[in-house]
Amino acid sequence: MKKLILFAVILFAMFIAVGCSDENGDGDPCTCDTLYIVDTLYDTLIVVDTIVICDTNYTDLDPPFIKDVSGPGSVVEGNSAAFSCSIYTDAPIVSYRWDFLATSDGFEDYFYPAGLANGTFTPSGTAPSPFQHEATGYTASYTYDNRGRYTAILEIEDEDGYIEYGGTRVAVDPSTPDTPGPDFIVRVGMPESLYVENFDYKRHAVIADHRIPASVYHDDSDDFKAFAHVSDEYLSGQRYIQTRAELGRVVQLEAFGDYICELTWDIDIQGALHYWGSNADDVVMYSIYSTMKMDTGLPQTRCIYRKALDGSSGDQAYFINENISVTDSVLVWGMHEYEVWLGIETVQLLSPGAGSAVSFDGDDGFTKLNKLLLYMDK
Repeated sequence: MKKLILFAVILFAMFIAVGCSDENGDGDPCTCDTLYIVDTLYDTLIVVDTIVICDTNYTDLDPPFIKDVSGPGSVVEGNSAAFSCSIYTDAPIVSYRWDFLATSDGFEDYFYPAGLANGTFTPSGTAPSPFQHEATGYTASYTYDNRGRYTAILEIEDEDGYIEYGGTRVAVDPSTPDTPGPDFIVRVGMPESLYVENFDYKRHAVIADHRIPASVYHDDSDDFKAFAHVSDEYLSGQRYIQTRAELGRVVQLEAFGDYICELTWDIDIQGALHYWGSNADDVVMYSIYSTMKMDTGLPQTRCIYRKALDGSSGDQAYFINENISVTDSVLVWGMHEYEVWLGIETVQLLSPGAGSAVSFDGDDGFTKLNKLLLYMDK
């Protein structure tokens, strides 16, 4: 106990001698700032602790730190998700702003102007900020209508002008679990067609820093939607963003022995890739892949379409506007059930100083499955 008291006395003496000295020699007393540790409790902002810090330069302060952005993790489509935050700061927070849905809404003319042909184009105007807020306050809520994966992002600003970002991922699930439809049987030598409404399963995934606006989902027509946008001014450093969305169906193969199953996919694609930077190792990519998985085996996945930009040509934008018909051949075994999946994937691998966007989310910007034709033969 005596050692503890002695340590406290020494610490207090050091504080008197050093922590509050007139370092500038101008006779001005030092200022003492309070570090506020704030949290939310039942939608009320509370101060859970304070620490007094003395400094002769009040304007030379560290930025605030977002300890945590809390959300439900998952919510059923059509329902509201509530969010709150916990923050460390040495100055009062003057602004809380939320971005719940990464989207090109309001900026379609920049990301993919109407009437463009397939190929490179030059965007008009200045790229919008990745962060587009939809609500303010230290707590907020948002209703998600479409099943998928989203990132809810919080931007805070303190009275010293420091801005920081945090976020959390939100999974929007169906109101009822996916269930298989009527048996779909494929027989040898008889072509069978599957349309988008015949697919029973959906899967979504986002891999990215929680401060990056990114979303991937299916709309009411089961069209694939994806959007992700990041700039060096918004979030610097090495960044990797990946989104995935898949449609699936179980098919029954009626035959004995091994066969070749041809899958011919008819797909519309419309959207754009953007890149800002000059590093040849950077990649912005959009791809479509096909998967077949036997009930007792491993999946067989093949890329059936890909478009990629790299940084070797500097700033660039590419508009994809085409219909593709691609046939993929897979070795299968009869008298088994197979899962058939169509997936889209976006990838953005960026070095410090670069930015990019994948924008496939507008009313006329999507990937749409028209038909899958299955044909099994020797």
